Amino acid sequence: MKTLHHLILHSFVLLLTTFSLLLFSGSSVKAQGKKVFVGSGSGFIDYPNAQATLNLKDDDTVVINPGKYKLMNFRNITASPGHKITIINSGLVEIGPDPSPSTFSNLTNVDIRGDGAPGIEFGFYLHDLIRGISIDGVMSGVYFSYFKMVNIVDYGVFFYNPSLVYNGTNNNTSLFYDIKFLHFSVYNIKTTFLQLGLFGRVMDDGLVSMFRKLEVAYCTVDYSDQQDVFHLSKVLEANVHHNRLSHLGANDYRHTG
Repeated sequence: MKTLHHLILHSFVLLLTTFSLLLFSGSSVKAQGKKVFVGSGSGFIDYPNAQATLNLKDDDTVVINPGKYKLMNFRNITASPGHKITIINSGLVEIGPDPSPSTFSNLTNVDIRGDGAPGIEFGFYLHDLIRGISIDGVMSGVYFSYFKMVNIVDYGVFFYNPSLVYNGTNNNTSLFYDIKFLHFSVYNIKTTFLQLGLFGRVMDDGLVSMFRKLEVAYCTVDYSDQQDVFHLSKVLEANVHHNRLSHLGANDYRHTG
């Protein structure tokens, strides 16, 4: 009887241990990454080697503290397929005025979004700049959303890398792949809001700086001297929808209708 009692107790402990291990394993899979807070409230947000400097891993979130900054610079961040690394605001992040644009380069599976604070619709507010954002390097699976731009002299967003030469694949060394611009509010911009590439055609300079799988949606552009607010050069599979454009072409001889 004593032996039977020990066997039952041993089996129960074994089952309980197995269940605990399974529960722990399941919770580990669903665990979220850490939060890394940056920004002192003024000056520059400058991370040219962001992943190494901030020790970023899959599903981590970079949280920018509220304040008035000169510019943002995030370069060299990569998350694994099926994962994201997020850059988000924790209050109003104001950028400008400054002669230099905010820059992003060499990002893979990164989400930059300004909806991190309740009650603030556009958490990234860029104003009184020559150029809003400049993007280069390799970019794949990168989404920008909830930005506000006011009084931009040059391009709102400039996106170009002449070293990318299309080789028939969707690799980020071949072209810009899976890029999104969502929920932008743009007011009083003197040139193009979204300048993807230059003005050359394929027959002029070849298959350089191409894009595939682009989405531009829920953006408003109000008051621009130009008509060409979305300049999409060498773009395949563009999905442009639910955008509102008004008061365009003040300095353009073409009819805006």
